[in-house]
Amino acid sequence: MPIIDNTIIRYTARRISVIFILLLFTYTPGLCQNIGGAVIDIINKQPIRDVNIENIHNSMSTVTNTEGEFNIAANSGHLLVFKKTGYNTVYVRIPDGIIPPYFKITMEHFIAPQIYEAHDWKYDSTQEHELYKHELEFPTLSTWDMIQHPFYAMDQHNRQIWAFQEQYKYTEQEKYVDHVFNRQLISHLTGLGGDSLSAYMRKYRPTYELVRNTTEYNLYGYIRKTVLQYRKSGHSSSRVTN
Repeated sequence: MPIIDNTIIRYTARRISVIFILLLFTYTPGLCQNIGGAVIDIINKQPIRDVNIENIHNSMSTVTNTEGEFNIAANSGHLLVFKKTGYNTVYVRIPDGIIPPYFKITMEHFIAPQIYEAHDWKYDSTQEHELYKHELEFPTLSTWDMIQHPFYAMDQHNRQIWAFQEQYKYTEQEKYVDHVFNRQLISHLTGLGGDSLSAYMRKYRPTYELVRNTTEYNLYGYIRKTVLQYRKSGHSSSRVTN
């Protein structure tokens, strides 16, 4: 039986280890790279700390430090969401191709509108749908499809996108209710204002199904009926004076 030199065995083992490591890094398409950057105020150019950042594709999240800096794992095509109380939410799509080594994100203070007007709601919905087009057009599965393709149905990435689709649908429905059941309309029909108006809207806020499937006449009837119940419970119509 031939004798194999131990030196040759060790050399061969090292070569196999190196090749294995190279293959591991070469054939891992889902491996995310580290995305770095900073978030600043668009007006005063100062860094914004404690901004919540989430990658909706892999559920990774982080917050900015005292210098407004952040690092998060992401790939080309991923969508990052930047949120902080008092600021407008910012959405950043990681570009295809060469990813910039550093992102500078600007955020501006949120100014709440007094009235949620019709054209604002339609415009915002159209803009957001375009932004999330890739995720919203991602195909869903029927119960039969899930049975036929169990691994695809259980894939974590797919389930995250489907969960996002459900959350997006719910958010759009709530925005539609805000659009129809708005302060200007209710104040005009009921005479309520200030805290009384806010309390009434919280207590008698209609469901999306009711708002979507009713006529304008029936909606007005619902408001008039419920405001009578509201007043019988001891609330008055207090208006805010400017």
